[in-house]
Amino acid sequence: MLSDLLDAVDRDDTAMLVLLDLSATFYTANHGILLERLRIIFGVENLALDWSRSYLASRRQHVRCSGKWSALVDVICCVPQGSFLGPILVIIYTTNWSRLLQNTGYRCTSMLMIARYTAPVALMLLSGWRPQCQCVDSISSWMWSNRLQLNADKTEVMWCSSTRKLPQLPSCPLSVDGAVSSPVSAI
Repeated sequence: MLSDLLDAVDRDDTAMLVLLDLSATFYTANHGILLERLRIIFGVENLALDWSRSYLASRRQHVRCSGKWSALVDVICCVPQGSFLGPILVIIYTTNWSRLLQNTGYRCTSMLMIARYTAPVALMLLSGWRPQCQCVDSISSWMWSNRLQLNADKTEVMWCSSTRKLPQLPSCPLSVDGAVSSPVSAI
């Protein structure tokens, strides 16, 4: 991503670095959607897909309150947090949202999904500029339809360009799901 950022500045282009914070992704990743992504996007089939299905399936949970236990229920969402595969599965789950940017007027030169054990963070480097960032709205809608939640209050935006172009950059805030993210000079 740093290489792409430096290339954009060297070309005298303008880039926007957008950091999106996702809430509860480990808990909301749907098993069916995840298995379909493994099969369709990554070509995982047969025994490997069965192993993946087995890893996710057969998990049950219950709640204890005031010394009483609820009935056991099957877990249909959630990747095991604290496991080696958990962050990798979250990255796989969110892997195809970059295609949403194709019709927004932005070029997504690089994308990095960091799956931490607290909340995953997506970093996007977008080249070009348009008055409104339809791309973030598209990503927010995609996340909602895939049972993910964008934490709009923690979204950060930083414009990157040559020193000569800095005064020309827009200072208007970016609206993300009703929250306003003003451009920052450091992240």
